[in-house]
Amino acid sequence: MFSSVRTRLTLWYTAILGLILTIFAVAVNGVITYRFHSELDASLASAATVISVSLRHEIQEHHGRAPGEAMFAGVLKTIHAASFPRQAIVVYAKGRLVASKPGVEGEIESPPQPAGAVGWCDVRSRSGARLRLVSRSVFIPEAGVDYLIAVAEPIDRTQSQISFLRGVLLIAVPLALVLAAGAGYLLARKSLAPVAAMSRQVNRITAGKLGQRLTVANSQDELGDLATTFNGLLRRLDEAFEQQRRFMADASHELRTPIAVSRTAAEVMLSSPSRAEEEYREALGIVAAQMQRLTRVVNDMFTLALADAGAYTVQRHRFYLNDLLEEALLAARVLAAPRNVAVAGGPFEDAPYEGDEDLIRQLLLILLDNAVKYTPAGGRVDVRLEPGYIIRVADTGIGIAEDVQARIFDRFFRVDKARSRSAPGGGGGAGLGLAIANWIATVHGGKLEVESSSPGEGSVFRVTLPLNPSPTRQQPG
Repeated sequence: MFSSVRTRLTLWYTAILGLILTIFAVAVNGVITYRFHSELDASLASAATVISVSLRHEIQEHHGRAPGEAMFAGVLKTIHAASFPRQAIVVYAKGRLVASKPGVEGEIESPPQPAGAVGWCDVRSRSGARLRLVSRSVFIPEAGVDYLIAVAEPIDRTQSQISFLRGVLLIAVPLALVLAAGAGYLLARKSLAPVAAMSRQVNRITAGKLGQRLTVANSQDELGDLATTFNGLLRRLDEAFEQQRRFMADASHELRTPIAVSRTAAEVMLSSPSRAEEEYREALGIVAAQMQRLTRVVNDMFTLALADAGAYTVQRHRFYLNDLLEEALLAARVLAAPRNVAVAGGPFEDAPYEGDEDLIRQLLLILLDNAVKYTPAGGRVDVRLEPGYIIRVADTGIGIAEDVQARIFDRFFRVDKARSRSAPGGGGGAGLGLAIANWIATVHGGKLEVESSSPGEGSVFRVTLPLNPSPTRQQPG
């Protein structure tokens, strides 16, 4: 039951609201109680003021303490009995009772509190009710005496109002919590309904249905943002699965071809009990060439697999990029000589760099090897190293159509799949080189870009390597 988010939200909402309502009820009870008692104290203080004025008037009117006190005692029990019917009043002078008037609950039983006191006192009453008392000291010069006036009143009406308020709060707060819990449950159910709908949609999505997307009811709220984010995840998974399927298909094709060629060559040799030595050598040469190609494809696939898993450790140290580039140019000139392709570049200025020297060397060899392969006889490959660092490898080869430039770094993708691997100038790779080159540039915090205006006009590969490369775990495309 408590595993439901809807239930937990409702319980949390109800608990927090209950705490708030409890604090509110306690505060209201305290404020109202204080207000009622303050009003009662103000009423008692007002009565004490009236009594003190009346006592002063009677003493002044009768020109003496004794006759004035006697007259005041009569006035207190007649006139003031009607003015203050509920209050019990006593007047003392140096411990001597001057006058008193009982209230609705009887007279004040105990001696009056000290002057200025406000509080509770015991009373002689039929019901044993408690009184709220205010005492005040008044000095009358004509009598030369300090009089202590105490006024007390039952708090039954005040207490009744306070009790009524507490009863209302005791009923209202639980009732409000029950109503809030019900409303909160319905609100949580309505709010989480899109989540339940998304859950049902997700359950219908399988590996073969990654093209489906969640319905986004409102892209501006959090649930819409969640659905959009999940749709982005589905899109990336769909692309990854599609890339994986394409990778497996292309890999199977690339591995099947050298195996089939080698097997055919072996079967042809074995079909006859005896053959000339030259035929055996030719067949073994074919098998060796195909095995070399197969080894290269497997090694490239293994490199990409390590990169995908983030398990390839980049060994960073300081070296000179210009030295590495000149070394790669020497190797490229060896490859270009039989093809009658000129490779130009260098010498370069000192270019200190920090990175994986072996990976950068592989990157340069891949770009130069591709440039030589796809440049016809009599063509030219130019290499430049610009500050920054930017390495430009330009050729006058077959070029790359604009519609395939976005896929040039995909695995097993070749610009011209119809070219014979054995034809002069033909591409002999499996389509993994540029994918590896792109990953090497990315893992060094740089990027690899291609520029080619139209087929037949050559192409330019530009490698941008930051001066202070930071490690990155980005995977090859």
